[in-house]
Amino acid sequence: MRTINFCNALDEKNVLRVRFDTDRGRIVSFMVQLECLFDAEWTPVVRYDTAHGFAHCDRMHP
Repeated sequence: MRTINFCNALDEKNVLRVRFDTDRGRIVSFMVQLECLFDAEWTPVVRYDTAHGFAHCDRMHP
């Protein structure tokens, strides 16, 4: 299995963090998370992932 991670700055206060795992060219799990800078701390706001065995969305309320 291969894990790919990257982070893309959307602007100075918002980043998109991405991780996905592949097996023989197929994506077997993923995570896409929006993080925002609040009071000098990066805080997850919205996350799409397969942590529970299926694709779903978590909305955090910082």
